[in-house]
Amino acid sequence: MISKEEALKKGGRSDLNVGEDTEFTVRMNPKVFVPIIVGSNVNHEIPLFFREKRYVKNLLETIKRFLKAHADYVEALGLDLYDVLIFRGKRFTLLSPLLISKFAKSKSRRLVKNMNNLTLENFMLLTRLIDPKQLGMNNKLVMISINYGNYRSIVKSDEIVDKIVRRSISGRLYKLITSSRHLYCIYVKSLEVLLHTSFLIPSINKIEIIE
Repeated sequence: MISKEEALKKGGRSDLNVGEDTEFTVRMNPKVFVPIIVGSNVNHEIPLFFREKRYVKNLLETIKRFLKAHADYVEALGLDLYDVLIFRGKRFTLLSPLLISKFAKSKSRRLVKNMNNLTLENFMLLTRLIDPKQLGMNNKLVMISINYGNYRSIVKSDEIVDKIVRRSISGRLYKLITSSRHLYCIYVKSLEVLLHTSFLIPSINKIEIIE
């Protein structure tokens, strides 16, 4: 947690529509990450076009918001062309020529020169992770997610990431591997988490139990 005053000193929230949470998190540089679900989340798998449509009244404005959302995502996460192809797949591949002008600006959003903000956020998460139990909280709704690009970039990721999470979170864990690039590898304490993130269910390819 961070106070409003401290957040404002560090620049506050950005005016970006997509990816602003990650950009805000790495800029605030939290000392610990407490990976717990506090409520139902928006469906990440609903096509972005339809999510943006609810804010406007005609097709042209919808298309403008759709393109802006993709541009904002690139800028907020500090992505370059390689990152775009790895993290977002076919849709971003098709749109990447339209995003070229954003790549230079996006790097200015990076907190670490040679690392995009999404990778940095995952690194912070894995190195500053604490069990909610340490704060007197019920850890039943623990959820830790790592995107595809980051997970695959770690040598022996199946072993290394498991050990890091196991070192921080006590008791049995379920490891979900999905078809989503954004939420590729997910660790949960209880499958009850899926009641709050039901959009994940169709994308789950594999479930492992880690004792």
